[in-house]
This record gives sequence, C-alpha cells and structure tokens, in this order.
Amino acid sequence: MKYKAVLLDFDGTIADTTRLIVDSWQHTYRTLTGREGEEEFILSTFGETLRDSLQMAFPEHDVQEAVDVYKSYQMSLQESAWFLFPGIREMLRALKAGVPGGSRYLPHREHLQAGAGQLWDRTVYRRAGDL
Repeated sequence: MKYKAVLLDFDGTIADTTRLIVDSWQHTYRTLTGREGEEEFILSTFGETLRDSLQMAFPEHDVQEAVDVYKSYQMSLQESAWFLFPGIREMLRALKAGVPGGSRYLPHREHLQAGAGQLWDRTVYRRAGDL
C-alpha cells in the first residue's frame, strides 16, 4: 500500500520535550508566584491546550501574561532543551525519500529554524486545540 502522506505529532512523538515543558512551567510558576509548581500537576496538563492549562493554574493572572512568560522562556532554550527520540531522524529520512511527510503540529515555528524541519516536506502550524 502506498501512502500519500504521513502526519506525526511533534511533542512526545518525534521529540522528547517533557523536560522542556516542565522547565517552562516551573519558570512560569517562579515568575508569577515566586514558587515552583507541583510536577505531578504539570504532567497532568499534557494533552490540554497551553492556554487552558495556564488559566487553570494561574486564575489570578492574565492568561496572556502567563502564556507570554511560558513561551518566551521556552523559546530562549531552543533545541538545547529537546531532542529527537532514537531512530526518529532515520525514520523521517526514509519516509522523506519515499513518502511526502510532515509534522501535524509544532508548538512553535522556531523549532523549525532550529533544524528539525529539514527532515520533512511540510509543516502544519496548528495549536493542538485547533485540531
């Protein structure tokens, strides 16, 4: 069977971004509250939209302020804080050689500028909550 395209999620599928996400949450907690958050709560937010999770965690703050703190910290780290899972680079190269492929979702366009986007043909820039 010949596939016309392959779509993959980025966070947790192509790349291990767990530490990046947890560190970004902790930075946001320290910035907005002066303390760190519970890692168990942070991990429980995986799969939810960032905006909804931050609004739930910081109801006393403007959600856009929390999003800005989170994203600015995360983008300051770039590719140094996440990595492709073992075998992913090779799999994506093989797919690219025979199947148009891409990532269904990247949390930030800047991840492509860090080099990950060279491994596929197209990227759909959508927030998880939009899909």
